[in-house]
Amino acid sequence: AALVAALYFSMASVLKLGALLACVAQMSSASLHSGATAANGFAALRGTADASGRPTPTNMTTPGATTACHGVKDTCLMQGGCAWSEMSGCRDWSDDTFCERLSKENCEKEVVYHGGSNPRTVRCVWEKRWNPVYGTIEGCFKK
Repeated sequence: AALVAALYFSMASVLKLGALLACVAQMSSASLHSGATAANGFAALRGTADASGRPTPTNMTTPGATTACHGVKDTCLMQGGCAWSEMSGCRDWSDDTFCERLSKENCEKEVVYHGGSNPRTVRCVWEKRWNPVYGTIEGCFKK
């Protein structure tokens, strides 16, 4: 009985470790559209700012929820909860996330298109803003 209990304990630990490694592997293989490196993604796990000095972008509107957004512009805009941009393609991101992921060179070129019952476009702007945690930050923000 002691051998069975020991084996059960070690298998549970192996399964937990396997799940953790799968999660980390999935996060590290995610596509970064801003030219950021994987190191910045890991910095986000520690809760620090990325190399640009801006806070790490997060979308807390629906944590853990994702929409399977895909396709060309017209197909994308017919999908609920999806938006499309030239720089990032079809995503389920907030407008802020579309803008925050851009470099200074691409920021003001970006246009985010929304379809559905409230079709609209959103522009991004590169500017300095005050952040109570980080002080003055410069970055790409929703206009």
